[in-house]
Amino acid sequence: MSSSSSGQASASSPLKNNRKMVVVLGTDDGESFEVEPSIATKESAIINNLLDSDCGDSTIVPLPNIMAPVLARVLEFWNQRIDRG
Repeated sequence: MSSSSSGQASASSPLKNNRKMVVVLGTDDGESFEVEPSIATKESAIINNLLDSDCGDSTIVPLPNIMAPVLARVLEFWNQRIDRG
């Protein structure tokens, strides 16, 4: 998955105000990554619990003990799992 500065991840959720729904995961070292809500909530119970409340078009989920290189690898793994079915 790419950093938010590299582009927005595609989402399967409906458009709101011509924007796709995304979850922004913020790392301890200040990086942020955009992820489809369906992927984030399916793959992480913690993120799912944090997103239980209505959060609008975009949600920032701080991950205080996670560094960007680690989260990048986790997102890469999630995407491989999705691609394999």
